[in-house]
Amino acid sequence: MLDLLNKTAPVFKSSGAQTMRMGQTFTGSDLGSYMLGVTYPDMSAIERTYDALAASPEFGQLMNGLEIDMRSITKIAGIL
Repeated sequence: MLDLLNKTAPVFKSSGAQTMRMGQTFTGSDLGSYMLGVTYPDMSAIERTYDALAASPEFGQLMNGLEIDMRSITKIAGIL
C-alpha cells in the first residue's frame, strides 16, 4: 500500500498539494485505520488533484485495496 501511495505523491504535488502526511490510529474505535492528510492553497488545487487522481493507474490500484470511510475539507482562516 505504501509503495502505491508513494507513486501517487507526484500527482498530488503537480496538482498543487502543499503537504501530504499519512498516519495510523492507535486508539479508539478506529484502531489501526490509516489517515491521509493533505493541505492545499485553494479549492481549485483540490479539484485538480481529484481529477488527476481519477486518471492515475497507481491510484486506481491503491483504491482496489482500500475503503474510504470519510473525506473532509476544512478551511482554516485566521488573523495575522
